[in-house]
Amino acid sequence: MTPLLFVCPVCQQELSAKLDLEGTYVNCPSCETQLVVPTLEMVDESPRPPIAQTAPLQLGLKRKSGEAEMDMTPMVDVTFLLLIFFMVTAVLAPQMSMQVPPPSPESPSTQTKEIDFEDDPDSITVYIDPFNTYQVIMGGEAPVEAASKQELLIRIREGKNEYEAKKLIVIAHIKSKYQYLITALDAGHRTQIEQIFFQTTAEEDGF
Repeated sequence: MTPLLFVCPVCQQELSAKLDLEGTYVNCPSCETQLVVPTLEMVDESPRPPIAQTAPLQLGLKRKSGEAEMDMTPMVDVTFLLLIFFMVTAVLAPQMSMQVPPPSPESPSTQTKEIDFEDDPDSITVYIDPFNTYQVIMGGEAPVEAASKQELLIRIREGKNEYEAKKLIVIAHIKSKYQYLITALDAGHRTQIEQIFFQTTAEEDGF
């Protein structure tokens, strides 16, 4: 059986196809162009191999498996932009610090001086009991309990504004936790009290 001979209009490659493929679509093995195989009548009428026609563009065809992959480049770009945005707009918590004067050579560290809050009626005194509870005394009044860090901060701010206190004395029991002492000192620092002192005690009642 004589095959159908025709020419690719794109690469001019001579091609052949079986008779039962006339009028169907085939791909040129040279340039991958989709062609329409000429009919037998066209081959008989032309002394030379006829030039095939390219197949019309067909919409809605299924893509090959290799062409269905998603391009991830835009997604990566958006991720980096979001990361940069959150890094720039992030609010970092300020580091709190309190200056502590260096020890004097004339006063060895083995010698301590107890602070008597009765000698400073205009100061604010905070006592931390063995159960890590704050008791605040100011203006010569009776001690007032502060159950939380926020309440302690409010008490110290009230004492500073109402009694114009410029000194904070923190007395911590030796059985209290160190973090409660730091919290009391930090509360005085936040309220901008000029002088802050602290000492430890072994007495069950600091007042």
